[in-house]
Amino acid sequence: MKQENSHKKLVDYVKLYVKFYNQSCVDLKSHPSTSFYAEPLSTICIFITSEASVVLYLHERETNLAGLKSGVFVFSKEEYGLSKFLQKITYNHIKIPSPPTERIKGDLSNIDTASRLPDDLPLDEMEGVTFSQEVKDATMKFGNITLQGMAISPLSNYKQGRIVEILPTRNHIFSPLVELPDGTHIKQYYWPFVDIFWLPEKLNLNEETIKSLVESDLNILRLGNELKVSTPDLHENPYETVANKIPKVCDEFELLLNDPKIDEPQVQKFLESDAHKFMVSPLHGEIFPRLHIAGLKYIPDFTVLRTDGEYHFIEIEDPKKLLYQSRNHEPSAHFTHAISQIKDWLRYIDENRDTVRKEDNLKTIYHPTGEIIAGRSDQMSAEAKRRWEYEKSQHRNITYRTYDDLLKDVRAYAETLKKLRSLEEQ
Repeated sequence: MKQENSHKKLVDYVKLYVKFYNQSCVDLKSHPSTSFYAEPLSTICIFITSEASVVLYLHERETNLAGLKSGVFVFSKEEYGLSKFLQKITYNHIKIPSPPTERIKGDLSNIDTASRLPDDLPLDEMEGVTFSQEVKDATMKFGNITLQGMAISPLSNYKQGRIVEILPTRNHIFSPLVELPDGTHIKQYYWPFVDIFWLPEKLNLNEETIKSLVESDLNILRLGNELKVSTPDLHENPYETVANKIPKVCDEFELLLNDPKIDEPQVQKFLESDAHKFMVSPLHGEIFPRLHIAGLKYIPDFTVLRTDGEYHFIEIEDPKKLLYQSRNHEPSAHFTHAISQIKDWLRYIDENRDTVRKEDNLKTIYHPTGEIIAGRSDQMSAEAKRRWEYEKSQHRNITYRTYDDLLKDVRAYAETLKKLRSLEEQ
């Protein structure tokens, strides 16, 4: 009965995941490296092995080419361990390392994985290999091509350097992209991505969580591309790879902010670079530095297309300048001017919404929001902080953050990404 409940839970999860994914995946079409994953999902196969469950997703195109039916299908593969099943369908390119036999000392990330990988299965044991048709065609055209291998592990509890418990885990892996000798890229497998679930019956897979997972799965590809992380690492372990990269960018930005000679143009230059602009809004559809509105009349420092299709306009200020005057704690001139700017943008859009949609090509704009990023938290006196909090509470559609708030939010987002592999019910 416990196993049947686990199967039902996965089927219910998949149905909701596909629903939310198909509503949102078009957002990935804007960049070549993510467009491979931007098609609607059609067929999902759930394979139950003796150790974990594998959820294999297919786009409509692959479903049609294979002559498959659309829907969710469950297959029992309990005669196989997880690694053996994955090796069979990937020609030994995806494996599950065995637990370390030696006690682990120091950082767990330094554990030698290669020595713990199982041996290759004989080629005559391959079964239902999932290489894409493009890989097969490329092999015929170019001969041997380099394919990516993966080593996938669940989260585990360690005690005195040994694994004592496998934790409920969701590993989301993307089909690698193979670069061919002519410079083009193809998907390695016909599936765009796979979920591997350890102990799914213990995972919190309610509707709100699933919607958040879809949003995060789509966003992780955008972030990985923007951060220019290693493609193999992004496909094999997307969440930890991106989450480990983000704090390094934060540290670099904080070092810049602490330079006494810093000015607003330097901040703008740092944040609008492709590898850094995510910092103003880690969860996003697209981010446009200095997008013109109403011709050249309004130019926000950053325009964020949110994942819900609405827009968010950001004005940044010089981090060295005080937000409130030292003598009387009144708002400084540059802070007051920034507030006026945001209000002017929002008012203009509210009064000219159709024009903005047509002439500025912001087709989904309806009720945009604004934001001011300015100053440093430690520069404010107790009275200034009290006024700052009051000012923040007075505007429903305008957000206020110091640069320290920005760093705190981005670092918190990185920590959130790390936790998305473990969704254990409380």
